[in-house]
Amino acid sequence: WLFHSLETMVSHMRRPNISLEDSEKLAALVASEEEKERAERERENKRQADFNEMNRQRYLRVQLWMQEHKELWMSNDFTRDRLCEETGINRQLMLQCLRSQGHYNVHEYITTYRVEELKKQIIRGQIATIAECEVVGFGSVQTARSCFSRIEGSSLDDFFAEHARS
Repeated sequence: WLFHSLETMVSHMRRPNISLEDSEKLAALVASEEEKERAERERENKRQADFNEMNRQRYLRVQLWMQEHKELWMSNDFTRDRLCEETGINRQLMLQCLRSQGHYNVHEYITTYRVEELKKQIIRGQIATIAECEVVGFGSVQTARSCFSRIEGSSLDDFFAEHARS
C-alpha cells in the first residue's frame, strides 16, 4: 500500500525541463573531467618516463666507471660504499638504478663484474689455479666458488677444468 501511494505521488510530481543548453553544459562538464583525467595520466606517464630515464643515465655512468676502473673493483676491499663514493651516487639512488636494470643489489652487480673478469682470466691463461681467483676481488676461493655458481648457474671447478690452459 505504501509503495503504491508513493508511486502515485511521484508520477504526479512536476519533472524539470532539461533544455538543450543544460545537456550541453553537462556534456562539457563530463568532457572537462575526462580531459583532466587524461592530462593527469599523461603527467604521470611523463614522470615515470623521466624517472626511468634518470635511472638509465645513472646506470650508464656506473657502467662506464666500472669499465674504466677495473683495478679498483678487483680489490677485495672494494664495496658498495666505495662505488657510491667514486661515482657520486648515493646508496639509495645506486640501488634504485641497478634494480631498474635487473640487478638485485650493489654487491650482486660488483660480483657480476668480478665473475666475468674471472672467466676472462681463466680463458686467457692468466689464472693457472683456482687458488688464484682472489686476484679479481674475491676474498677467498670459497667466495669465488659460491658467487660463480650463483651468477653462472654452474660450478667454478667445472668451468676451470673446461677452459683452463694446460
